[in-house]
Amino acid sequence: MLVRDIMSQDVTALAPSFSIADVAAIMRQLDISSLPVMDQDQLLGIITDRDIVVRVVAEGLDPHMERADFHMTRDPIVAAPDWTLEQAAQIMLTRQFRRLPVMQQGRLVGYLSLRDLARHDGEQALNDTP
Repeated sequence: MLVRDIMSQDVTALAPSFSIADVAAIMRQLDISSLPVMDQDQLLGIITDRDIVVRVVAEGLDPHMERADFHMTRDPIVAAPDWTLEQAAQIMLTRQFRRLPVMQQGRLVGYLSLRDLARHDGEQALNDTP
């Protein structure tokens, strides 16, 4: 099975100028823990809930004044939609990533998360049960 078969295709991205307060509000609204940061169609980085806690809250910075691009992880490793799930899972395991943006021909086409992999494994286990 390939990444494209289980990745989330409905991906919300945000501009680098978004305030951390706005980023956190979007994460809460969508019930997600990370967002890609994009300028036009270029992926600049990823901001996670952990980035917000460690880089903003723990430092006592004002989340209304701080911008996403100052606290995101830059130049993230990305997956391709035609990667096998094993390839993506191996990178996620060795790099301790919970999510991977999926790019095709320089365009963000999806997001693969540990939740996607776990859901797939659970469905596989149910299908394999006699």
